[in-house]
Amino acid sequence: MRGFTSLRPLIVLCLLSALFPCLHFSGSSATGGLFVHSREGQLLREFRSPEGAYQAASMELSPEQVALLLLAEDRFFLYHPGVNPLSMIRAAYQSLRRGRIVSGASALPQQLARLQYGLERYPVALRKLLEVPLALYLDWHLSKQEILHVYSSRIPLRNNSRGYASAAERIFGRSVHLLSPAEWAALVVLGRQSQLSVGRFRLRLERLLEKANRPINESDTEAIVQAVFRRTAPATFEDHSGHFTTWLRQLNGSLQGRFDSTIRSGWQDRIRDIVQNELQILESFSVEEAAAVVLSLHEDHLELEALVGSQDFNAGSGQVNGALAIRHAGSTLKPFLYALGMEGSFRPYTILEDRETHVPLRGEVVYSPRNYDLNHWGKMSLRTALATSRNSPAIALLESASRNQFYRLLKRGELIEQMEGAETTGPGMALGAGGVRLLQLTRAYAALARGGMLLPLQLGRAGRKRLIYGQKERLVSERSATYITHILSDRQARRMSYQKRNFLDFPFAVAAKTGTSKDFKDAWTVGYSPDFVVGVWVGNFSGKPMNHVSGSYGAGRIFQQIMRLVNVRKRPFTYPGWKKIQICPESGQQARATCPRPQEEILAPDETGPEFCAAYHEGQSENFARTTGHALRVESPLSGAQYVLDAHQRIQEQAIPFIIEAPGSSVCLRLNERELTCFTDRLKTTFELRRGNYRLEVLVSGQQHRTIEFRIR
Repeated sequence: MRGFTSLRPLIVLCLLSALFPCLHFSGSSATGGLFVHSREGQLLREFRSPEGAYQAASMELSPEQVALLLLAEDRFFLYHPGVNPLSMIRAAYQSLRRGRIVSGASALPQQLARLQYGLERYPVALRKLLEVPLALYLDWHLSKQEILHVYSSRIPLRNNSRGYASAAERIFGRSVHLLSPAEWAALVVLGRQSQLSVGRFRLRLERLLEKANRPINESDTEAIVQAVFRRTAPATFEDHSGHFTTWLRQLNGSLQGRFDSTIRSGWQDRIRDIVQNELQILESFSVEEAAAVVLSLHEDHLELEALVGSQDFNAGSGQVNGALAIRHAGSTLKPFLYALGMEGSFRPYTILEDRETHVPLRGEVVYSPRNYDLNHWGKMSLRTALATSRNSPAIALLESASRNQFYRLLKRGELIEQMEGAETTGPGMALGAGGVRLLQLTRAYAALARGGMLLPLQLGRAGRKRLIYGQKERLVSERSATYITHILSDRQARRMSYQKRNFLDFPFAVAAKTGTSKDFKDAWTVGYSPDFVVGVWVGNFSGKPMNHVSGSYGAGRIFQQIMRLVNVRKRPFTYPGWKKIQICPESGQQARATCPRPQEEILAPDETGPEFCAAYHEGQSENFARTTGHALRVESPLSGAQYVLDAHQRIQEQAIPFIIEAPGSSVCLRLNERELTCFTDRLKTTFELRRGNYRLEVLVSGQQHRTIEFRIR
């Protein structure tokens, strides 16, 4: 008999293998659904398990919960070998006596076998016959604790839930370990029979609690009944978090159970309303979509507070996530270029020149960037060049600082999506020729706000495990980042380009930068306060150009409202240990007492600053950019230059700039032997020219002074 007893598991396994050739069971093989909650605890979205039900990752039940479950389902679970013979005999006797099934006799392992192997599809007699050997096998193969664990995660309940953890989230809105004894008893009752009338459910709940010596008052019973029989709303993401939750699922498909995100559902709602309202105003400018991202700044990490990918996740192309879509960055990459320059000898007071610039490319092509206003302002400080977003100084700085170094900086900041290398992309890198994602761009601006350190982005936690996006890495030095912050928060410098009243002005400290891509296909505004970083993109998912909508207007109006929403503390930027100096705006050196318009600058603690200005200011022209003397100066067009017309852009928007100075002289221009125009002192205009070769003759006082040949392709 001892030998037979030792062979019993083998005999049972052989019999079961004959019935179920693919028989294998692992308590950890189940994959569950996902429940995403906001920072406030609101359920944002539920994801079903692969089996089609809403299933949360199972949690360990407390001893009190286990005791109540066994009291209702299987009192002798800890003692029998998988089936309870006494219960089976009792149930069979009652059924034979009354001619119908009066009570069940399935032990927990039998119920688990029925769930695991789909025995519900068999007739009752055959199902019961199969349950017994399968229950014996499970009881031998798994520990009692494992059987409880798997059973509690797979039992079907109301609202298409699978498992007690899922039902607790969908019915009561909180984790199973936070349920009261009465609420847990309600789930146990539903586990025995999920489809009950209100009256029968109430009766069974009261009987179970009475049996467990857990009395309940009428008001608590009524609250539980209302929660259990409440009709669930369809999942239409009225909280406007569909883009975030979809991205979260794609980012980590193994997430299960409750996930407590960093998203503020209140801000999500408000920001989505802001986006929708502003797009109604911008609709007449051929603007269809917008996206916004809000990050909070912490000492060693960032947190995603809000992410709105379009104006309506549930409509048309609204499920395209504008926060993750690749778009042309425009001038939003300039702060990183200037920060790179300040890693070397450049400083905010360094004098640059905004003038006609020609950069030779491969072959005979010459790259000639234009400013937004088609004008050149002459000499200016680096502060002014960045604050007013001039293009020519940025290109000159890129050529000085090295394209490869800037390319590597963009790569570290994950700001490269459609760049194939520094030389292939060319000088257009400085003006955002490569693609970038709004989320990555906003995170890179957070690095400027945090002393040049690119910080990991925290999205939330599942249990004790945090979900982190990105790694900590030095982007630029703390000194350069501080200089950039001081420039981008300089309202006076910015007003030279954006006028006195603009959407980047705030009654509190904000560092901001706008960007507009070629042909007005993308408009950006990104900026930060000491507490939050906000990024906004406006455009069309189809790539259709907008009707001359710039970043300062299209994205700026949304940026203005979001910044006011999130910044309650309104703290100023501080620069501890940094010194203040007065700079002469004409020479870029420290101002003397004779300097007529000194400007205040900050100086890093370890720097001594420039020398004192030696220029003589008395009687100088107010416009420092204008050249003095009587020499003829031709800034544009330059001899040998080649201009390339874009076939996808109107010819009226690609006029060739003519900038010529001849103080005190009368000048006439002859183009291809035809009179073009005459002027005195200075000419600054544009002409619409077709493709071809051109010969420009410059005549001073009727005498030919210079000949310039250029080509338009």
